[in-house]
Amino acid sequence: MDVSGGHPLSGAVEHWDALVADVGATADEYRERGWTALELDTGGVTVDRDLPGFDVLVPDDQFRELTDLLEDGVDSYQVFVGSAAGVVFTAVALEDTSRERVAVVPLYYRHAALPDLQAAAESVGHLATRLRTLDQTSFVVEHEEATLFFPDGG
Repeated sequence: MDVSGGHPLSGAVEHWDALVADVGATADEYRERGWTALELDTGGVTVDRDLPGFDVLVPDDQFRELTDLLEDGVDSYQVFVGSAAGVVFTAVALEDTSRERVAVVPLYYRHAALPDLQAAAESVGHLATRLRTLDQTSFVVEHEEATLFFPDGG
């Protein structure tokens, strides 16, 4: 939840646009290596301290592609993180390495949420990314290396 009342990307849209372009370039790099890659369009991201992690709204058609693509699960992930204008920007590549399939997800959250997110991750020993549709159908991936999601490694 954004306690300040404004959208986290207010004043940071150019950084978001750069992240989305990076997600596309990352997916292209996987494709050049022969992988099947899906770039997800993030409809909204909220920090869920109870998960703990990220609740990510994705379009229904992409959600179906995601679940088909990663039907055997995610066995690895790569995290690319940066920070600008009070917002943490993250691209997460969710990998099925045995089948050479990947979904690349852009995430964002306010830097002010970092202490609570770090504390929640330390408490349970991981972070998670919940990708979901409007009807709450979801696909959840746990990340044991939570510090990868924090600028400067937490």
